Amino acid sequence: MPRQPKPQPGPVERARLRADAAVREAYEGGLRVVSGYAWAKALLAEMKAVAPNVPEEDLVRVFARKTQLQADFILGQARFLEYNHTHPRRGTALPPRDLPHTGPSKVAA
Repeated sequence: MPRQPKPQPGPVERARLRADAAVREAYEGGLRVVSGYAWAKALLAEMKAVAPNVPEEDLVRVFARKTQLQADFILGQARFLEYNHTHPRRGTALPPRDLPHTGPSKVAA
């Protein structure tokens, strides 16, 4: 009896697998940065205070491929994640690009 070929994942499944791999790589890279540098450990503790509702895994992922010079960016990203966690998007809101054009704004000269 001939062997049946393994079914190949569809495009959606392949995209999901690639996304999962990218998230896993970002987490592992962030862990390397946090465990290797004192500035990163201190910044992670500050991020946990600034963004208490964000899971630690998400905060660690922000550190992937970052340096100490980007500390302000990392802290800003934590604030952005906290805002998104505490302010869920409404299902009926239209993104700004889909809003009807209202014409140019009139700026007083």
